[in-house]
Amino acid sequence: YQSVFDSGESLVTEEKNFINKKETYTVIKKIPIFDNDQVAYIITMIYDLTKRKKVEEAFRISTSRLQAILENANVGIVLLNRKGVYEIVNNRFAEMFGYLPDEIVGLNVIDLTHQEDKAITKQTLEDIIRHGSQKVIQEKRYIRKDGSPFWAQVAISSIAGLDGETANIVSVVIDITAKKEAVQTLEESEEKYRLIAENTNDVLFTVDINGNILYVSPSVEKMRDFTPQEIISNGMK
Repeated sequence: YQSVFDSGESLVTEEKNFINKKETYTVIKKIPIFDNDQVAYIITMIYDLTKRKKVEEAFRISTSRLQAILENANVGIVLLNRKGVYEIVNNRFAEMFGYLPDEIVGLNVIDLTHQEDKAITKQTLEDIIRHGSQKVIQEKRYIRKDGSPFWAQVAISSIAGLDGETANIVSVVIDITAKKEAVQTLEESEEKYRLIAENTNDVLFTVDINGNILYVSPSVEKMRDFTPQEIISNGMK
């Protein structure tokens, strides 16, 4: 109080105290009242900030946890606004493209999408904004910084604002290029096997671990006078 009497200026301080072993926060404002150009007395106003401080601390902890998740996740996580513009991008998502996170923030999701998938991407965003809380999982292609394409599985959901309307869109992105390439290789291998099996005079067949016949080449009909399907149904006799 003495400093207020001496200076004639208001003083605002924030204090932390323990009342009944409970942590409390207050703002104390001391206002000088003058009489004949002298401070006659001081009005003291006390504001309880405990609830606000607790909310701020909870928000700080929540933000810190979210940041830790974003930085350490092994999947891409992004936050888009209603226009499809990237607002938050984690490191893993940026790594998929060969960009730094800051290079992606401000871009539109369409900017990074493969030409053939732009229409479905735009339609998906419009549907989520229109219908709100629905969740969509789709596979689509993106374009890296060097121009090369890659496949990703994208889980998309909305975040509602105070008015209940979609305010933001969250996407979790997983690079599935290796999986797609493995499936394509398998399909190509199966097609080659099928062509060989259907055009050879030898009989080729596959069985499972229990001895059940899964496939018989067409040439069996010439050798055993049974169709492949009859062999599969009845077994080799």
